[in-house]
Amino acid sequence: MSLDETYDDLKNRLLSDPSTSFTLRKRIEEDERRDPVDACADAEMLVCLHELRCNAVLNGS
Repeated sequence: MSLDETYDDLKNRLLSDPSTSFTLRKRIEEDERRDPVDACADAEMLVCLHELRCNAVLNGS
């Protein structure tokens, strides 16, 4: 991702990239229909949740 890349640029690049997971593609398409502030807040919460999960798995907890 570059600093001059727009939302649409990155979205289109991700959706056209064969290595983008089905789950991420679906999430991008679903979030497109949501309020962007709500979608961002939910995404940030998911990052926190998944970081905790990764840490627990890596630490054997």
